[in-house]
Amino acid sequence: MEQQKLCTIAWMTKDVATGGELVRPCASKISSMGLCKKRYWEARFENKEEFDWYCKYLHIRELFVSYVSKTARVLVPGTGTSRLPAEMALDGYSDVVAMDYAANMKGWESSSVDCVIDKGCLDAMLLKPETDTEETN
Repeated sequence: MEQQKLCTIAWMTKDVATGGELVRPCASKISSMGLCKKRYWEARFENKEEFDWYCKYLHIRELFVSYVSKTARVLVPGTGTSRLPAEMALDGYSDVVAMDYAANMKGWESSSVDCVIDKGCLDAMLLKPETDTEETN
């Protein structure tokens, strides 16, 4: 069986105990922006302007190519208007799957991708649910 690798790059602002839960508290500034709401993202990307969270592909390219084969199936969740998937394809990655919010999004089979690269989706998904959650989108 092929050995699996997990590489995480994180900018932590405080220590997290082993086994600790990675969840952003509701009171944080980022939570008040509505990042966990579908309507926030729909409104944000109406203008179609390209935007990359944290860094561009060229900033992580060297590290990425040292760990991920150009033939790997790579999933990029929460793509939005990022150029990352297109830049990876131009760099020779032949199977890059970009996805974002969609009511009809096809489900994924277990082990159907070799690599997941996330540059800003997980932090929004880790937000604690709001206490007044009549609307979940």
